[in-house]
Amino acid sequence: GNALKFIPFFGSIAGAVINGTVAAGITGGMGLYVKSLFKETALAKIDGRKPPEMVFDPAMFEKFRELYNQNRG
Repeated sequence: GNALKFIPFFGSIAGAVINGTVAAGITGGMGLYVKSLFKETALAKIDGRKPPEMVFDPAMFEKFRELYNQNRG
């Protein structure tokens, strides 16, 4: 990818693909993370337990981002 940066057309395409890949990982990871929070909240309500607090946990998000990237192929 770095060598292609010196060729104007291919450099911009390589940058867009890399940026798109990073964005997909972040978006997919966030989707899995939020889905997990919603699932835990629903299960807690069904079981009559106090639902988990809806706060952003960066370490937990990173685990879901890695999981998403592993399952993407």
